[in-house]
Amino acid sequence: GKGAGEGGIVGMSWKQFAEAVARNEAAEKPPWRHYMQATLLWGEGKRCTENCKDEDTESKKIKPCTETFEVARVGSTLAKDLKSLDFEWLEKACKTAGCEGLTETNLWAGASGGATPLHYDATSNFLCQLCGRKRLLLFMPSQSAKLYMYPTNHPAYAFSMVDVEKPDLKRFPSFANVKGLECILEPGECLWMPSYVWHYVKQFEGDETLSLNFWVGGKRDVRADRVLAAETSGTVPSDAAVARA
Repeated sequence: GKGAGEGGIVGMSWKQFAEAVARNEAAEKPPWRHYMQATLLWGEGKRCTENCKDEDTESKKIKPCTETFEVARVGSTLAKDLKSLDFEWLEKACKTAGCEGLTETNLWAGASGGATPLHYDATSNFLCQLCGRKRLLLFMPSQSAKLYMYPTNHPAYAFSMVDVEKPDLKRFPSFANVKGLECILEPGECLWMPSYVWHYVKQFEGDETLSLNFWVGGKRDVRADRVLAAETSGTVPSDAAVARA
């Protein structure tokens, strides 16, 4: 997939994913760490004009009282679980956080030690842990200058170039002075991450993990778009100049 390198993202069914994880974890030294992202709900939160009914999901939509969302092709058990989500709590949480409504819900699955590199999202996020544990390292946007992000016209522009677990301080000296927060997300807990908060996510060794996240608010990264427009309209620096910088 774009930004993850050739072969970094591969489309597959849940069955194929589970089999790939089992083969990998059976190895003495697993060569890969598989991590699955499956989009379950998405939409722009259009207002409903009719009352909520169970039959609404027959048209592949979920209507949590005030909003309409497209639903992925999932089995009956997962579809029932999606209908049972506490959307009223989510709506109240969004109001408390001062952000707009839900735009996308994803299911994340992994096994034993996988990690998501340090990055930020332009959309605010409620990350809910279902089973297994995750350790998160968080940095506020004010720390961005010390995190050495890729240029805005790079496929991985929202990611840091630093390997958090083995930082090269000769190449990235300011990372030694970065200040962050660490937390462990246990099953049943929900973490609120406002947009542009940097986060590094690590699964515990030996844990099978399931998470559900809710991206809320606007999708466009206005600041990044503005910088990208300025870069593309000006002179593109040479590779040597970028390396020196």
